[in-house]
Amino acid sequence: MYKRIFFWILLCILIGGVVYYIKSNPVTPPNSNEVIEKKIDILEGKIDSLSLQRDSIRSIIDTSRVKIIEIHEEYNKVRTNIIYQPVDSDYVQFTKYCTDNEGLLDINNASATEDN
Repeated sequence: MYKRIFFWILLCILIGGVVYYIKSNPVTPPNSNEVIEKKIDILEGKIDSLSLQRDSIRSIIDTSRVKIIEIHEEYNKVRTNIIYQPVDSDYVQFTKYCTDNEGLLDINNASATEDN
């Protein structure tokens, strides 16, 4: 019987000690406004950084578009010239190329044809 009374007294003291500890050391949550403001400040910095990156990428894209348009226009000019040239001008250009690069092409080298 004394054991039960001792057990209940000990249990009450233990529960009282836990309640006293919780009451004396209350857990205060951080001010949620400060936390939110810090997160907003961090996000604003990241947004500014991303905006700068976006602007630089857009300028690179615009520059590339201009270059592509210029290359396409030049291509169309050269293509039109090639398509509408008479056939004899192609022959003259090829003959001139062969004579200019005679040493590189090894056209007049008899030993090269004999080896084959």
